[in-house]
Amino acid sequence: MGARELRKLIDQFHGNVPLALAAYNGGTESVERWASRAPGMQLDTFVERIPFRETRDYVARVMGNFAHYGYLAEGEAGVPKVSLGL
Repeated sequence: MGARELRKLIDQFHGNVPLALAAYNGGTESVERWASRAPGMQLDTFVERIPFRETRDYVARVMGNFAHYGYLAEGEAGVPKVSLGL
C-alpha cells in the first residue's frame, strides 16, 4: 500500500521524487504550501528549509540512498538528476 501511495504522489508531483517523498512523510498540503513559497529555489535549499525535521531528514536520507544505489548500479549515469521544478 505504501508503494502505491508513493507512486500516486510521484505522479501528482509530475515525477519529482523529492517532493513526493516529502508529501509521503509530511503531507501533500504541506508540501504544496512550502513549494508555493519557494519559486526558483534550488532543491537542496528547499529540502533544508522544510520546517518539519522528521520530513527534512527523511527526504535527505531516502534521496541519499537513491543516489548511492544508483551509483553502485550504473556509476555516474545512475545518479539521479533532480530539481525542484516549480
